Amino acid sequence: MRPGMRFPIVTNDNAKTKPWQESVVAAAREILGERPPLEGPVVLYVHFFLPRPQSAPRRVVEPVKKPDLDKLLRAVKDGLTRAGVYRDDAQVVCVVASKAFAGGVHDRLGASGSPRACIGIELFTAEPPSLTHPLPRTRDLFPIP
Repeated sequence: MRPGMRFPIVTNDNAKTKPWQESVVAAAREILGERPPLEGPVVLYVHFFLPRPQSAPRRVVEPVKKPDLDKLLRAVKDGLTRAGVYRDDAQVVCVVASKAFAGGVHDRLGASGSPRACIGIELFTAEPPSLTHPLPRTRDLFPIP
């Protein structure tokens, strides 16, 4: 940190997340259409389904290694901001997120599940958000390349 700075500046310069963030932007713009950005506080629901490493033993059912959930969320929030879903990712006041192996025990598509992220957004209300938010059933949004 430079002298005189009180807080570090966090940037996301990971080249691996750039193509994926671009697919989030493209898919969000396609779904958003001509709708204006959401105003006010929002709740973000994200379920990541990651590729299972070939080296992972069968007894490992949760992805407890990299990528970190917070870095995945940062890429999604930045992509949704760039797509115009909301004006600023500071509008996200609540996040419900998880990561699991694609095709694993937590994948509703079963063994045929492919790596992807399922994303849901709603305006924040006085009601507490559901921790088991039903995600869009039409298709899985924002595939992870």
